[in-house]
Amino acid sequence: MVHEIPITQITGYENAKPKKALVRSMHDQGFLPAFPVVVTQQDDGSYRLLDGRRRTAAAQAAGLESVLAEVSDLGAALTILAHATRSENPVAELKAYQELQRQGQSMEEIARVGYASLQRVRKIAKLNQLVPEIAGRVEVGEIAPTVAFDLAGLAPEVQRQLAREETITGPLVRTYREVARDEAKLSVAGVTDLFDEPEAATIEDVLGVLSEDTLYAVLAEMPDDNRFTIWRGKVRQALQMHAAGSVAIQLSQPVEAVSI
Repeated sequence: MVHEIPITQITGYENAKPKKALVRSMHDQGFLPAFPVVVTQQDDGSYRLLDGRRRTAAAQAAGLESVLAEVSDLGAALTILAHATRSENPVAELKAYQELQRQGQSMEEIARVGYASLQRVRKIAKLNQLVPEIAGRVEVGEIAPTVAFDLAGLAPEVQRQLAREETITGPLVRTYREVARDEAKLSVAGVTDLFDEPEAATIEDVLGVLSEDTLYAVLAEMPDDNRFTIWRGKVRQALQMHAAGSVAIQLSQPVEAVSI
């Protein structure tokens, strides 16, 4: 059932930043009944938002005194259901999982009851590594969710440096990561190899280390199909290299004198 609840009795939207278009829509059309917010009633009689921070903030900015809301006592579980199918507020989703874990549920149990996949729960759990300065900005929508997951992989001191930036984007995070990596290379002697990614082997490199018998076996097993024309050519080229190498070895061997 949908209730009309005064905004002054609702908490949990204070840091939300609604888009101007949403504020204009609220001002012109009021709060649309088709899109109520979801709240839970607290012990003091006030209401805490579970879903709808931006709509509530937009309603207040538009001068509305109340919003249309569904009152639920599902608490954290409803928050998960509200956020599991979208990624606009992963920190809120993380807090919901943490609440369920405080109630005694493991990650596997959370996934088993259908709130989200185990992979999703584990991915969200990585946001535990965000420093408070960053987590707060993710929660209010200042930092995109995809960027938040990149940030979670950085050392806390690097995150705090990034927190001083007015706008945090993916390219900026990558720049900070590269700088931190280069500084680590310079400050610790002998660990450069730990940071340098090995060069990927080409198919020619792989074929080059196979024996002649193996190459013939590969060629024999390869389907007689036009899609494998290039691959057959590469295998034959490797066989030619083997043959050329054998000739070179034979030519390099000393020739014994033959007496007549």
